[in-house]
Amino acid sequence: MAQEKQLQKNNISQFNGGLHTDNSLVDSPKGTYRFALNSVNETELGDFGFISNEESNEQCASLTTGYIPIGKCYIGDNETVIFSVSADNSISEIGILDNNCNYTPVVNDVDSILEDKLNFKIEKQIQATYRLRKGCEKTIYFTDNLNKPRYFNFNKLSNFKNSDDKWNSSKFNLQKTYEKIPIFEKLDVLDSGGNLEAGSYNVAIQYVDENLNATEWITVSNIIKIYNDLSNKSYNEINGSINSAVDYLNYPKTSKAIKVNFEPSSLDKDFLYYRLAIIESNNGSGIVSKVIYTENIPTTKSFYIYTGSNGVSYGSEEEILQFTNIIEKAGSIEQIENRLILGNITGNQTDFCKLQKYASKIKADCVTKTVILNDVDDLSNPKNPSQNINGLGYMPGEIYSFGIVYLFEDNTTSPTYHIPGRNPSLSKTTTFTQGNNIYPMASNNISKNSIYTPGQSCVENEDYWGVDSEGQSLTNKFIRHHRFPLRTEINKPLVEDSLSSEQSQTLYQLQLKIVGQLKVPYPCEDSETNCTHDNLPSFDVRVSYKVDGQNFFFVQSINPANFSNGTTQSYNIELYQNSQYHSSNNITDIVIEETDINGNYTPQYNQWNTYFLSQPTYTTEVTNSVNTVQGKTFKTEILGIKFSGVDIPSIEDTNGKKVVGYFIVRNERTEFDKTILDTGVLIPSIVNEKYISHGLLQPETDKISSKVYGVIHPEHKFLNKEYVTYDKIIQQGNFNVVDRKYGKINFDDVYDGSSFNKDKQKEGNDDGHTSDGSPTSRGYDGWSLNIISRDNILSFDSKKDFEIDSANIKDRFYLDALGNKSINDNANDVYNIACDNKIGMISLDEDTTLPNNTKLPYVAFYKENADPYSNFRILPYYKENVNPIFFNNSSSEVSIFNGDTYVSSMRYVNTVFWDNRVAKRAGKTNALKKVVGAFLVVLGALLAPITGSASTLIIGAGIALAGAGALFVSSALKQDNFNKAYNEEYDKGLRQTTLDNWVDTFYNYTSNVPNYFSIPWAEQVQHASNHAKSGPSDDSIQWIGDCLTDLWFESSINTNLRHHFVNDTTPTYLDSPSRIEEGNNEPIGLWEFFGLHYADSNWQRYPKSSLERHLTRKLLAFDQTRDDNKYYIGVALGEYYEINPDYLRLNKQKIYYHLPLEYDCCSDCKEKFPHRVHYSEQSYQEEITDNYRILLPNNYRDIEGETGEIVNIFRLHNNLYIHTKEALWILPRNYQERVTDQIISFVGTGSYFEIPPQKILDSDTGASAGTQHKWSSIKTPAGYFFVSENQRKIYQFNGENLEPISSYGISNWFENNIEVQLDKNFYNEKGYAYPNKDNPSNLLGTGFITTYDTKKERVIFSKKDYSLKDSIYNADTQVCSQGGNVTIFPNFSNTISSQAAAGWYFEGIENCRLKFSKQAIKTRIEPREVTTTIPNNADIIVHLDMSGSFNPTTRTQIKNAVVQWLTTYRSSNPNWTGRVFFSEQDGYTSQRCWRVLRFIKDGLNIKDMSGNAVSASTLSKNIVAVSFVNENLIGGYPPNICYHPELTNPMGMYASDFIDDYTDFKNLYNQHIATGGTFHALNYPINYSTEIAYMTQGFVQHVLAVLKGVSYTQSEVDALIPNPFMSADAWNTLKASLVGNNIYPDDGLENYGWKGITNRGWNGSGDVITPDQFQVDMNQFLQGITTTETIMVEVEYIDTEYSYIEGETVEQPIKLNNSWTISYSLKNRNWVSWHSYMPNFYINVPEKFYSWKHGNNKIWKHNKLGHFQTYYGKYKPHIVEYTSLSSPITTRVWNHLMLQTEAKTYDYDLKQYHDERYVTFNKAVLYNSRQCSGEMDLVVKDKELGGVDYMMNQVINTNVNQSIIDRRERDWFINDFRDIRIDYSKPIWNSNPSSLQSEYYIDKILNTSTLDINKDWTQLESFRDKYLVVRLIFDKFANKKLITNFSVENEQQSFF
Repeated sequence: MAQEKQLQKNNISQFNGGLHTDNSLVDSPKGTYRFALNSVNETELGDFGFISNEESNEQCASLTTGYIPIGKCYIGDNETVIFSVSADNSISEIGILDNNCNYTPVVNDVDSILEDKLNFKIEKQIQATYRLRKGCEKTIYFTDNLNKPRYFNFNKLSNFKNSDDKWNSSKFNLQKTYEKIPIFEKLDVLDSGGNLEAGSYNVAIQYVDENLNATEWITVSNIIKIYNDLSNKSYNEINGSINSAVDYLNYPKTSKAIKVNFEPSSLDKDFLYYRLAIIESNNGSGIVSKVIYTENIPTTKSFYIYTGSNGVSYGSEEEILQFTNIIEKAGSIEQIENRLILGNITGNQTDFCKLQKYASKIKADCVTKTVILNDVDDLSNPKNPSQNINGLGYMPGEIYSFGIVYLFEDNTTSPTYHIPGRNPSLSKTTTFTQGNNIYPMASNNISKNSIYTPGQSCVENEDYWGVDSEGQSLTNKFIRHHRFPLRTEINKPLVEDSLSSEQSQTLYQLQLKIVGQLKVPYPCEDSETNCTHDNLPSFDVRVSYKVDGQNFFFVQSINPANFSNGTTQSYNIELYQNSQYHSSNNITDIVIEETDINGNYTPQYNQWNTYFLSQPTYTTEVTNSVNTVQGKTFKTEILGIKFSGVDIPSIEDTNGKKVVGYFIVRNERTEFDKTILDTGVLIPSIVNEKYISHGLLQPETDKISSKVYGVIHPEHKFLNKEYVTYDKIIQQGNFNVVDRKYGKINFDDVYDGSSFNKDKQKEGNDDGHTSDGSPTSRGYDGWSLNIISRDNILSFDSKKDFEIDSANIKDRFYLDALGNKSINDNANDVYNIACDNKIGMISLDEDTTLPNNTKLPYVAFYKENADPYSNFRILPYYKENVNPIFFNNSSSEVSIFNGDTYVSSMRYVNTVFWDNRVAKRAGKTNALKKVVGAFLVVLGALLAPITGSASTLIIGAGIALAGAGALFVSSALKQDNFNKAYNEEYDKGLRQTTLDNWVDTFYNYTSNVPNYFSIPWAEQVQHASNHAKSGPSDDSIQWIGDCLTDLWFESSINTNLRHHFVNDTTPTYLDSPSRIEEGNNEPIGLWEFFGLHYADSNWQRYPKSSLERHLTRKLLAFDQTRDDNKYYIGVALGEYYEINPDYLRLNKQKIYYHLPLEYDCCSDCKEKFPHRVHYSEQSYQEEITDNYRILLPNNYRDIEGETGEIVNIFRLHNNLYIHTKEALWILPRNYQERVTDQIISFVGTGSYFEIPPQKILDSDTGASAGTQHKWSSIKTPAGYFFVSENQRKIYQFNGENLEPISSYGISNWFENNIEVQLDKNFYNEKGYAYPNKDNPSNLLGTGFITTYDTKKERVIFSKKDYSLKDSIYNADTQVCSQGGNVTIFPNFSNTISSQAAAGWYFEGIENCRLKFSKQAIKTRIEPREVTTTIPNNADIIVHLDMSGSFNPTTRTQIKNAVVQWLTTYRSSNPNWTGRVFFSEQDGYTSQRCWRVLRFIKDGLNIKDMSGNAVSASTLSKNIVAVSFVNENLIGGYPPNICYHPELTNPMGMYASDFIDDYTDFKNLYNQHIATGGTFHALNYPINYSTEIAYMTQGFVQHVLAVLKGVSYTQSEVDALIPNPFMSADAWNTLKASLVGNNIYPDDGLENYGWKGITNRGWNGSGDVITPDQFQVDMNQFLQGITTTETIMVEVEYIDTEYSYIEGETVEQPIKLNNSWTISYSLKNRNWVSWHSYMPNFYINVPEKFYSWKHGNNKIWKHNKLGHFQTYYGKYKPHIVEYTSLSSPITTRVWNHLMLQTEAKTYDYDLKQYHDERYVTFNKAVLYNSRQCSGEMDLVVKDKELGGVDYMMNQVINTNVNQSIIDRRERDWFINDFRDIRIDYSKPIWNSNPSSLQSEYYIDKILNTSTLDINKDWTQLESFRDKYLVVRLIFDKFANKKLITNFSVENEQQSFF
C-alpha cells in the first residue's frame, strides 16, 4: 500500500488546446478535449483559454408571419437588410433589422400584380452587396440566380413603385429596363431654325432615370436626308447637297433642323428623362461621321428639335449598336474598386429553337402604295427628306430575305427567324389577304442548291423548321425567299403621267440701242502728216444691270473699220445688242459704259468725241418673248410586302416568356444576292457602213441598228458599276416620244480666227464690211458657236414585248465618251460619240431583233442566282419596321415599305459634235471647206491633264472652270479617244452616224425656206427634200444637244437627289423631272448673197429653255473680252453623276442575327456562362449616374471551365477572387512600375481583367480548394472561410496562405461528416442532384451556413443535412421540393414511357408537376384570295368580221393567232377549263359588233374550233368576247345594219341601228349578270392604211366614243397611243373630235365589260395580225379584267399541346436530422465546440450575430447575457469530454477527480456576475477502453443530499448511479465512480444517427444495454487503463455560467 500510495499522482488537464479527435485516446495531446457541446473558450469576463457553457439565444425580432429569410446584407450602423418570402413563395419582402432588434419591412409586394412581384423563392437564396452612394444613399445590389440581378435604394423608395404606389419588380432591375418602347410618330425636317450640314441623319433614343442612369439605346429611326434646298422651291429645282472638303462641293450649312416626334403614350413615364443620339453621316463618305448626344429631355415632352448645334456631348456608333446583354441570372455578386461584379451568368433561357415553326407559317403578299413623284410633300416621294421613314419600295422581280424578331414582354428580343417564301404549289394568282392593292408574290423563289437542313431534334417527331403556310414540311426542301412580281406581271406601270394645262412663260431681255455718226477710217493723203484717221481704234459699250439683285452685263463691240467704205469719214449707225434671257423683268441699276483708247471703261459719253462726230445716243429697253411651258404630274405605285398569319408563340414554347410583338427584319441585298441588277433604258444606235454609234438619243431616221443598243442605267452612271454577266433583259415598258421641242442657239466670237482669204474670196465677201450686207460681216471677230437642241418629251407605257436571254446577247460592254469597240469580228466599230457621257452597250445575235419605233424600251437586267442569301443564318438582319408591331389578338398582319429601291427620274442629255464649218463664200472654193486638223488638236490638248483628282480646269486666257475636271472624269473622256474619233474616223463616215432628219435639216442648210425653223416639222422635212444645201454665214463650230425628258428608273440610286456644284458656275446636269419647255425656235434669218444661201449663224440667239442654257454652259465659259462674253471650251463638259454617299446609308445601328448553325438546341447550357464574370463601369462618389448598373456587353472575363461553375466571388485585401466548385482563382490586378529616385514602386491601374485568372492552389486532382456550397463561405477580419465538400475540408484563406483548418485536430471527423449525406444518397439513388442542394433556408434544404461571432472571435459553421423517408429514395421515384413541401412521382419511368407511347414528350418538372408536350398535325380552314384573269370555266367567243373587210386568208391568220395564244394561255393557266369558239355571222350582219352578246345568247352561228355548230345552252355563263370588226360605215351594204360615218371633226352622227343594238346589248347584259354570269369583251379593230382607210379610221373613232360615252379631256386623248397606220392628220382629227363633245349615249359601254384596242392596223402586206402581237394584246386585256375570289382551304399545321401530371405530397418527409454546428476559434486557431443550435439562417453584425430557424418567424440574437444553453426556447446540455492521460505506456488506476470550475449568476440590476458556490457539472460519464461508469448524477454533498446520511450513501448501492461531489475551497472532488458494465462484447456508445435524434445534436449516447446500475456492489471495479475519458455534463441551470478551468485526475500505477 505504501508503494501504491507513493505512486499516486495528479494529472492536470487544461482545455486551451481545442477539440482533438484525430489522435487515439491513448495519444491525446495535452490541453485538448475530445468533445464539447455548447461550449466557448472565452466569456465576456475574459475567461480566455477556459471552457465555458455558451450563452443562450433570445428572441430579438419577428419577421412577417410565415416568411422565410433567404438573404441578408449588412448596410452599416448595425443594420442588416433581410430578404424574405412567404412560405408559398407568393409574397416577397425586403426589411431592415436594426441594432435594437427591430425588424421593419420596407418592401412587401403583397399588393402588386403578379407580373410586378419580386418573385423571391425559398429555393433561390439571395446574395447581396451594399454601397453608400453619394455619401448618403443606402443602396443594395442583389441576385438570386432566378430573377434578373437587382438593386434597391432605401432613400428613394418611390423610384421602385408604380404610380399607384405599388411595388414594381422591373424597377428593381439592376440593368435598366423599360416597360415601353418609344414609338417614333414622325420625323420632320424644318426649313429654318437650324444649321445642319448636308447628309443623312437618324435618331436613337434611350431612357434616363432620376439618377441619370441610362438604358441601352432602345430603338433607332430610319434615315432622314438633309439638303440645302428648301421645300418651298419648285420640285424640279430641289436637289441634293454634299459636305465635302473639295471647294466646288463644299456646300454651306443648311438652315434646317430636325423635329423628332414620339407618340406621347409610348414614352415610359417611370423614367424622368430620355436622351437622343443624333447619328450623323455628313462628310460625304457614306459612313457615320459622328454621334451627338442631346441633353436629357423630360418624358412629359414628346418632341425635340435638333438644330445641329444643341448637342451636349459626343457618343459613338458602337454605343448605339450595342444591345444590353440582359443578364437574366447571376449566381454571385461582389464589388471592388467601385465596380460591381457578377459571376456565373445566365442569359435568356427562352427555348429559341421552338419559335422557328411560328415564323415558317407566316404568309406574304405584295402590296402597293401610290406615290406622287413630283410632290415633295408626299411622304414617300424620293425628294422627301423622310422617305426612308415613310415608305421605300422593293425592286420588282427581285428576291429578298426576310425574318421576324419576336418582342418579349420585358422588351428583350429573340434571335431572327427566317420567314420562308411563297409555296410554289400555290396558284400564281393566289393571295392571302384582300384589297385592291394586294397581289401575289412571285413563285420563282426557290434556291437551286441550299436546303433547310434538319435542325436538332430534342423531341421525337419535333421539326425545327415546322411547316409552311400550306402545312408542308420545310426540312430537306430547297430554301425559299421572297420574290416580288415584276411590274408587268401585276400590270403596274413604272410611272404614270398626266399633263397640266399649258402656261405662258415670259422671258425678258435688256436691249441696247446705239445711234450715232461713227467715225470710220479712210485713207491718208500723202500730204498729210501725223495722219491717224486711217486706223481708228475699236471700242466697247458695256451695259451693267441687276435682275432681282443679281449682277449681269453684256457688251457691244464696235470696230470702225468694219463700217468703212474707204471714202467717207463717218457712218450713221443704228446698232442693237440684247442681253441674255431672264425670267424676271425686275431689271434695275442699269449702267452704260464705254472704253477709252486704253481699253478702260469710263462713264457713257465721256469718250464720245473719240469715236463719234457728234454725241451718240445710248438707250435701253426691256423686251420680252413669250414661251410656252407645261408641267406634268407623275405617280407610281411602289411595291411593299404584307405579312399575315403572324401568330403569337405560346408561353409554353417560350419557356414562360410572353411574346407581345415583333419586328420584321431583312438581310441587306448585296451584289452577291441580287437577281435584278438594275433597270435601264435601251437607246437606239445609228449605223453607217461599218460604223455604229450611240449619240443621238431618239434619232429621227430609218438608219437604226437592229442589233446594237445603248444602255442607260443608274448604277453605272452613279456607282460606275458595269454589269456584263446578266442572264436576261426583261422589258417592263416603253418610254414613248410624245412630243419634241427644237431649238437653235448661236454665240458670236467664241474662238479666235477667220477663214476669209482675200486671194480666193471675192471683195465684199470678207469679214470686214457691213455695208455690203454680207452675213459674214461679224466673222472677222472669231468663230461662232451653233448648237441645235432637241428635247424629246417622253411618256411611259407599261408593256412587255420582249425578253432577251443571255444566249441571244452577243456582247455587253461599256464605252467611255468617244470610246469605241470592234464587234462582229471587227466588221463593225461601235462608237460612243457623245463626248459628255459614258454608256453601256449591248450587241444582239443575228436571230434577235427588237422592234424599231419611237419607243425606248425600259428593261430590267436579270441575273440567275442559284442560292441568294445562302448564308442567311449568319448574315446580319436589319429592321424593316422601326416601331414594333404589337399583337392585339392571337394573329397579326403588317405591311412593310422599307425597301432599297427608288423610283426617280433623270433628264438625260447627250452632247454630240457635228462639224467645224467655215462660212460659205463666193470665190474659188469647194462646196464646204472644213477646218478641223490643228483646231481639234488644240482642243484635244485640253484633255491631256485631266485626271481623277483634277478639279479646276484652266482654259484660254486664264479662264478657270471650277470642278470641270470632275466632269471629264465623269464622262471618262480621254485624249486618245478624242483624237481617234474626230481626227481619224469622223470624215471616214463616223460623222454620218450623228445624222438624222433633224440634224440634216438644221446643219445642211436647206435654202429658200422662209421662217424655216418656225414652221411645223413635217413641212421642214418636205422643204428640205426639195432644196439644195447651203452653209453658215460665219465660221461656225457646230454641236448637237439631244435630251430625253424624262427617264424614270427603279433603282438603288435616288437620282432625284444628285447634287450640283456649290456655286453653280460650272454646268453639271439638268434638274428633273422637268417641265415641258419651248426652245429658242425663233425664225432663222436666211440670206442670199453672191447667189449663195445662208442660214444666219452670225447673229446671237440666246437660250430660252433650261436645256439650251445647259448646253451653252457645257460648251462655253464666261469671258468678258469677247463679243458675247463667252469662250469656247473646246469640248462639251461631261454630265455630272454624283449623289451624296451619305444619302445611300441605311439604318444599320441595330443588328439582329439568326440562330447560328452551331447553336445546340438540345444543350442544357444554352445562354449559360457558368465561368463568366461580368463587371460594370467604374463608379465614383461624385457621379450622378449609378455606373454599377452599366454592364457593357464586352465587359466580362471567362475563366477556364474545367474547375466547374462559379460558386462565389469575393474580394480580400483589395484583390478579387473567384470561387468555383473545384478551385479558388485570383484575378490579379494589373500593376505598373514606377521608378522615382532609383526607388521602384508599383502603382495599380485599377484593372482586374487584363491579366488572366490564376489558381491559388493548382491541382490536377480537383483538390484546388473549390467550394460547392455558396453559403458556407464567410469573410472575416482573419480571412475568408469556406467549406470544400469534395475535399472534406474547411479552409481559411487570408489572401496569402490557404490553410485547411479542418485539419486542426478533428480532420477525421470532418472527413466523415462534411459530405452532405442527403445530397449523396439522393444522387446515388436518383441519378440527379437533390433539388434543394445548397439551399439551407429551405426546410428540406441542405448545405452549409456560416457566421462570425465578433465577441468571441470565432467562426461558426452549420451543416444542414437529413435523411428522408425511404419512399423518396425509390429508384423510380422522381422528387420535387418546393416551399418546404416534397412531391414525389412514383413509377416515374413507367409514367414517362406510357406517355411517350401516346406521343407525349417529357419536357421536365414545372411547379412540381410533370410536364409533357406533343406536336400534333392539325388542320384549319384559312381564306385564300385567288385572282384569275377570267373565271376558270369562262368560254371565249371570237367574233369575226365576215364582210369584205377580211378575206379567207386574213381570217385564217386571225384564227391562227388565236390558236397560238390559246396554247400559251392554257399552259400558264392549267386550272382554266373553258373553251374557244368562233362567231361567224352572215356577211354584213357580222359587222354589228355590239350585237355579239345577242349572237351568243341566241346561239347564232357559234362554232367550235373544228367548225361544228354549238348550242347556246352548252356555253358557260362566264363569257369573254373578242370582236375583230373593223368597219361598219353608214352607206355600206346593206344600208340597214350600219353604225357610223367617216372620220370627221366634229364627229358625224351615228345611225339608228346602233341605238337598237346598244339598247338590246344593255338589256341582255343586265339579265346575264343578274343570273350570275360575267361578260367581258374586247373590240379589236384592225385599221387599214389601204384604200378603205376612210372606213376603218371612222370605226376607230366610233369605238373610242362608244366606249367612253362622255367626252374626253385633252389629257385623256393625249394619253391615247397613236395608231401608226393612221396619218398624223387623221389621228389629230380623231383626237380633236373626242375632246369636249361626244354624240354617243353617256352610259359608255366600258361600264358594261367592253374595252378597246385602237392602235392596231395593217398596210396590206404580210399577216393582218401576228401571233406575237395578239399574245401581248390579249394578255393585257385579260389582266385588266381580273376577278378575285375568296376560297377557303384546309391547311395542315403543327400545333404543340401540353399536359400535366400531378404528384403525391409526402407528409413529414424528414426521417433523420444529420445536421451539425461547430465553431472555430480565431484566437486559439483551434476548433472549440459543437453546438445544439442548427439554424437555417445566420445574420452577423459587429458585436453580435443572429439566427433563424424553421418553426416560427422569430429572429434570435445569440450570446444572451446571463442566460445559457437555451436555443430557440429549448434548454440544451453543456458537455465537455476530455482524456486523462499522463503516460500512454503505463496502466493506471483512477481514484478521484478534482474539478476547478466557476459558476456565476448575472444580476441584471447590478449588471454584475456573482459566484454560485455549489453549482458545477451535474452529470458525468467516465469510461476507458473497457469500463464505463454510465451517466452519473453528480450530487452536491452540501446542498443536494436532502438529509441522507453521507456515509450510508457511500456504502449502500442506491441504484440511482449517483456520485456525491464535495466542494473544498474552489475545487470539486468526485471520487465515487465505478465500472457498471455488464456486457463487454458490445460498444459502450451508440452513434447511430437514428438513436441520437431525441437528443440531437449529440455525438453519441450510451449503449445502456451494456450497463447495469444494479450491478453487484462487489463487482464494481475501479477504472483501470492507460487513459480515462471524462465526459462532464451540465444541463441543470439555464442562468448559470459554468467555467471549467482545470481538471485534476488522481491516479496511480496499476501493478496487476
